[in-house]
Amino acid sequence: PEAVQPLLLEYEFGAPAHRDPAVSVLRELEVDAAAVESLYLRQLEAAREALVLRAALDSEAAAGPLLRRLDERLAEALGALLAFLAVLHDDERIAEFERRLRRAQGDRSRDILVEAIEALLTPEERGALLPLLESGAWEKRGRRAAEQLGRPFPSAESAWGELPNDRDELTRRLVAFLAVRSLEPGTEIGDASAMLDPMEIAVHLQGVPAFDRLSTQQLVGLAETLQEERYAAGQSIFAEGDEGEGVYFVFGGVVELAVGEVELERIGPGAFFGELSTLDGVPRSTSSRALQDSRLLRLTREDLLVLMEEAPALGIGLGQFLSLRVRALRDRLGSSR
Repeated sequence: PEAVQPLLLEYEFGAPAHRDPAVSVLRELEVDAAAVESLYLRQLEAAREALVLRAALDSEAAAGPLLRRLDERLAEALGALLAFLAVLHDDERIAEFERRLRRAQGDRSRDILVEAIEALLTPEERGALLPLLESGAWEKRGRRAAEQLGRPFPSAESAWGELPNDRDELTRRLVAFLAVRSLEPGTEIGDASAMLDPMEIAVHLQGVPAFDRLSTQQLVGLAETLQEERYAAGQSIFAEGDEGEGVYFVFGGVVELAVGEVELERIGPGAFFGELSTLDGVPRSTSSRALQDSRLLRLTREDLLVLMEEAPALGIGLGQFLSLRVRALRDRLGSSR
């Protein structure tokens, strides 16, 4: 019995991957259905609130990073809700469909899974979860969720007004950041004494393809680990043969990669370099220098390996990025023959 409460909390707030082993244990324990039902209803309210705000802000161009966080909250809540239902129904199929739904690609695959899930639920459960499960126009779904909450559907202005007091700390941090900073791409490098805010770094990293799979929370964790470094135009960053002590992300400026006197590549904002020797521990095979005054963010090898263990999505993203880089190099060599 002592194991039930922490497992239930892990179900509600834990990472999706942690729910998978927890569901089997919970289904084998004598769990108080009333306790699960209470957590289910609380999570249902949180999901509806996230959906209402997401729908109200859907057309707000400036809310991009915030919409991503609300999407994540909605997905997290839906996963927890289905996990609770798997325990209440003692039905492994609901848990399995939740895992597949989490990884579904494309509306067609998602719609098929939603139909399968709905077939396992009671009419009351289907009515409660339908706005969360279905795809389609945000406003229609948001209005239905607002009706279920017994509140009016807010205007975008009203939604912005609610967010500073939102229950989610990360959402509040994003709102505060968006209120004081311009998120226009290509922001000029400012005062050398001004350090970057982790939220600003996290928003910047959202545009880096290797990090597409990371959640906003994981991006903020990554941002808090990065070390900011400044280089003047012409200054060396590392030389051939140096130890691979970290991977660099270009926040501002332009960096050259070279072998001897031969320039291989120019790296601009939103890209990163130095990842190969950082991952395999082999000395640098290229040199790098700043072509312009540049602001870089360095992730040490030790921190990178720790983050890859804690967030496997980072390793997957880096692997995909390296694959694309190898393909581009192969195509370039092929066209030069």
